[in-house]
Amino acid sequence: RAIDAASGEALEGVEVAAQRVAAVNGVPRTSPPVRSSRAGSFAIEGLGPGDFELRAMAPGYAPLRLERVSLRRGQDEEIALALQSALDLHVRVRDEAGEALPGAEILVRQDADGARPRVVLEGRSDAAGMARFSGLAAGPVRVVARS
Repeated sequence: RAIDAASGEALEGVEVAAQRVAAVNGVPRTSPPVRSSRAGSFAIEGLGPGDFELRAMAPGYAPLRLERVSLRRGQDEEIALALQSALDLHVRVRDEAGEALPGAEILVRQDADGARPRVVLEGRSDAAGMARFSGLAAGPVRVVARS
């Protein structure tokens, strides 16, 4: 079931996919994505037994990853996917004199952890030296700017 982490309310339209942790014949197998219902429920058919990584994405929410979900033959597993609202990062780029630096190339990286996939965002600063990046989860980020 897909829910909002803050309110516990069901989330409709969350895209959920499963990838088998152990590759089959050297090729990782990913299920076709499914979408959650109005009640937040979803079902991924035909996975079979094994270990899977689940990924969930929805507009306005940070991507979510569950690293290892184990399924056994004949088992239906109910899993709660608690998505956190996406955060925006506002970046101001200045030169050594403290002046705005327009057109600077900016790279934002948020490394993966157990509940979050790696996120890499790129952009450029505007005429005021500002840039905004959306879709980040709470946690540390690394920002690199160069002109």
